[in-house]
Order: sequence, then structure tokens, then C-alpha cells
Amino acid sequence: MNKITLKRKPGRILCSYDRFEYTSLIGIFISLLVIAAIFLIWSSLK
Repeated sequence: MNKITLKRKPGRILCSYDRFEYTSLIGIFISLLVIAAIFLIWSSLK
């Protein structure tokens, strides 16, 4: 039943896809910040 409603409303699929892409970009940005922070802490400990 869910697949049928998703096929009838492509706009909802596009909106959910854009939201997923946006959240994944934020996740990549946060992970890069965490990696940079760990690298700075590690370099300061040396």
C-alpha cells in the first residue's frame, strides 16, 4: 500500500530525497569538523 501511494505522489519522494541529501551533507560536514578537532588535539599533544 505504501509503494502505491509513493508512486502516486512523486513530489513527496523528491522532498524526502532532498531532505535526505541535505542531512547527509550536514553529517559529512560534522564528521569533517570532528576529524579536524581530533587532528588538532593529537598534534597539540605531540
